[in-house]
Amino acid sequence: MNKILKKVTVLLAGSILSFSMFLNVGTSVDAAYQRPFITTQNEDGISPLSDIIGWRYTKINGKLYKRQFNYSTGEWVGPWILVQGQA
Repeated sequence: MNKILKKVTVLLAGSILSFSMFLNVGTSVDAAYQRPFITTQNEDGISPLSDIIGWRYTKINGKLYKRQFNYSTGEWVGPWILVQGQA
């Protein structure tokens, strides 16, 4: 009787584990919608990933200023700089 109880317990535990794998399908579906990384590798096998940084402009008191913005992190880089040639 004890052997039968152990076999049933093992069979039941295996069934529960197998069924729980099907319940986790939702998390892998979300990963399919992520934007893939595009990388290029050089001959050493190193693939550099750099931030995307660009200039943003604004007018303050009629003068044009520029400042760098890191689009990858959403943070400003450096101070506002007066654009030369602006009166």
